[in-house]
Amino acid sequence: MAKEAFSGWIPLVALSANLLDRDLQLSGKLVQVRGSIQSTAQMVDYDALNTLERRLLDDGDLPPSWAYWWLTLAAELSYNAPWSECPALIVHIGQSGTQSSLGNLLGWGTSPYQVLPLMVEDLCDALRHRSSSAGFALAWGVNGDDFSHPVLPVSCRGAILPVVDGMGALCIATDEDRSALRTWMGDEEIE
Repeated sequence: MAKEAFSGWIPLVALSANLLDRDLQLSGKLVQVRGSIQSTAQMVDYDALNTLERRLLDDGDLPPSWAYWWLTLAAELSYNAPWSECPALIVHIGQSGTQSSLGNLLGWGTSPYQVLPLMVEDLCDALRHRSSSAGFALAWGVNGDDFSHPVLPVSCRGAILPVVDGMGALCIATDEDRSALRTWMGDEEIE
């Protein structure tokens, strides 16, 4: 049965660990979350989507409600969460085929990922390329040095990454942070 994590936006269902094996391995290469962590994962419930949203997905497009889910989460991490210091967007350079001008200026040619201050414009660009899991991550508690010299895995307090070909989300964080993000991620821990 579908459990909607955030009512009114998009229906989500909890994911089990057996569906996330590849994504969990990728997340470990991208981020290293500090402290005692737990994981929660949700996926868009295709059967509960309206006809238009299903048609968009079938055509390879992102439903607006799923993009809105990511954008409101980014806004929460950037502006409203007092525990979310140094929010960042960790993005794969190959998604757009080019590196940002800021990345070029700072000489980030050695890493396949950039660590950028979390900004809506950059997240919108990352969402356009939803074809691969772990193409980006929203992270908080990132060390300021990682913005100029990213080294994988990026050490952080918590992270949320797209999974299941971009149609799910994996939250890796402390119980305290997961509780604060319950509106977006629900509270079912991955077993």
